[in-house]
Amino acid sequence: MHLKPFLSLASVFHKHGFQLWLVGGSVRDYLLALPLLDVDAVTNATPEQMKVFLPQADHRFSQYGLMKLIHEAYTFEITTLRIERDYKDYRHPSSIIFVQTPIEDVVRRDFTMNGLYLDDQNHLLDYVDGQKDIAQKVIRTIGEPYGKFSEDPLRLLRAIRFQLQCGFTMEPNTQQAVSDQIDLLNQLKPQKIESEMKKLFALRHPQTRATLNAFKVPLVYFESMLK
Repeated sequence: MHLKPFLSLASVFHKHGFQLWLVGGSVRDYLLALPLLDVDAVTNATPEQMKVFLPQADHRFSQYGLMKLIHEAYTFEITTLRIERDYKDYRHPSSIIFVQTPIEDVVRRDFTMNGLYLDDQNHLLDYVDGQKDIAQKVIRTIGEPYGKFSEDPLRLLRAIRFQLQCGFTMEPNTQQAVSDQIDLLNQLKPQKIESEMKKLFALRHPQTRATLNAFKVPLVYFESMLK
């Protein structure tokens, strides 16, 4: 993705006194020169503030600090910078506190390679050594891996997918945590697992099944993908 759609949308936010950053996988893939279909961004504007100057956006999930917008043929998912606390059901935080700075927001993110923020001046904010891990092709959790995966076990499958998708390798502590906690997938709704499995098998990577078997992912979660 070239930056023009992001830059033009960021100018709309600036006009109303707010900032917009590219974030997560969007920054990672931009740095890796990979194609981008959907765009992840964050802002210091609250959902209620965005409703005022982006009335055409999809605000159905505003209670979660998220809105979606089609802009210049790209689908943007924009979340308000936030702190999340006390994951109550292995998926959703029990409380969300909106904040103003990326350094507060980054703690809630999954992996260092997804913890980068790019502003409209092409300044890259990196509080977690994400650039270094991307350069070394390393998958590393932001914070202690066992806690990160217990917050949201879907991250276990995301780690496996990123390993195949990006050609990266999990650092030892992250890899051990994935192996040790794979049973946490039992805590998730089947639809969530199926959605992530579809993304994984859509890669058509020749090592997909072998990698899932190596991490002892139960066959029941992906046998339908093998037909």
